[in-house]
Amino acid sequence: MRRFPAIAAAALMGALLSAACEEGTEVLKAGAPITLDRANDIGLINEAPESFDGKMVLVEGTVTGVCQGSGCWALIEDGKGNQIYAKSPDHSVALPVNCAGAHLRVQGPLFIPEEEPEHDQEEGDEEHGGAHVCATPGFFVTMTAAELSRP
Repeated sequence: MRRFPAIAAAALMGALLSAACEEGTEVLKAGAPITLDRANDIGLINEAPESFDGKMVLVEGTVTGVCQGSGCWALIEDGKGNQIYAKSPDHSVALPVNCAGAHLRVQGPLFIPEEEPEHDQEEGDEEHGGAHVCATPGFFVTMTAAELSRP
């Protein structure tokens, strides 16, 4: 039951962030404050992720996919056809499952797993919408700060 506090916090954060996916809401923030001034180019990160490994990055764009179980990851598209995953491996930042189409800014270190990632299977429970499999990208921005808004 050590995961319960993290799961409960993620569920609460997801509930709070879901308001940002409704019309009329300005910006809802989660996690630590965003401290970087300029977003990194997602296309450049995708071309050479190893040069960003472990470095703090800021990415932004439209949410084109989101974890339908716990909101622990999002796929972000920059408007130029470039996409990148943002993921909260410890579920400390959770996005609402209905936020596709919203604008998302995410800050955190870029992470490249040392070995082939395994699928992250969640235990089935009501808070996470039952069992699901999370995305397992080759690299991702670790979500430590997020700002979600409707365009």
